Amino acid sequence: MEEVQVIEKDDMVVSIEEAKERYKRLQGFVKFVMKEGSDYGVVPGTDKPTLLKPGAEKLNNVYGLSSEINLIEKTEEWDKPFFNYMFKTTLYDKRKGVKVAEGIGSCNSMESKYRFRWVFGSELPADEEKELLKTKKFFSKKHNREYVMFRILNDDIFSQVNTIQKMAAKRSYVDATLKATRTSDFFTQDMEDLSDYQPVAKKDIKDKKVLLDSIATFRDTLGMEKEDLTLIVKEMFKTADVSKLTTEQLTEIENLLTEKLNKGIEEAETIKQETLT
Repeated sequence: MEEVQVIEKDDMVVSIEEAKERYKRLQGFVKFVMKEGSDYGVVPGTDKPTLLKPGAEKLNNVYGLSSEINLIEKTEEWDKPFFNYMFKTTLYDKRKGVKVAEGIGSCNSMESKYRFRWVFGSELPADEEKELLKTKKFFSKKHNREYVMFRILNDDIFSQVNTIQKMAAKRSYVDATLKATRTSDFFTQDMEDLSDYQPVAKKDIKDKKVLLDSIATFRDTLGMEKEDLTLIVKEMFKTADVSKLTTEQLTEIENLLTEKLNKGIEEAETIKQETLT
């Protein structure tokens, strides 16, 4: 394997003053060019923002880096089922053609986001004991009441194999980016795949960030895959890039997902009433 050259402390190629200036320029790029909610997100309870893939792509572009992503390890046990993938991303300097950094990322079907799914009480299998299941609650303004969803084992993990592969590749890409651009002071590793994660928009900003956050929350509550939401967006507005949508268009998507959620609640209520009578 080709070794990545490491510059020793005594072989500094820039002065302290120039290093400070570069760091200052990087701070300016993060502050004025990168966008919260799309390039990075704030995960509650963490010290630093989380770098997302679009943000990693911006950093690699400004640093003049190209990427090469390769699958280096996989486990596919369809009978269990269990799936695990590991990727390596290598970043190169486009001008010099030399390797700058490598990143490793993995993802498997035993992670909670893929191992479990959330359902309403009416959707629970007959043999499930509600008292033993993990729950989450949300409030419906339309019905003016609180609802509970239950976490059960995902019985359709096969449909998420491609998603698991992509997540592993993305993690390796972000890992390599943090190393190559030396931005670990600003960001932590990509955690957007965690089920409890949502980018937190600043409270005083009532714009696209708030809508994107709301749409992501509805998507996770409904148990939708990102690919499914992308198809809906593309069908409605002829583009799969939500960052290009206007506030009005994002509001349409939010309303659509709200209707889907309310429909699920109403169906659950109907089943509940039929059971009681």
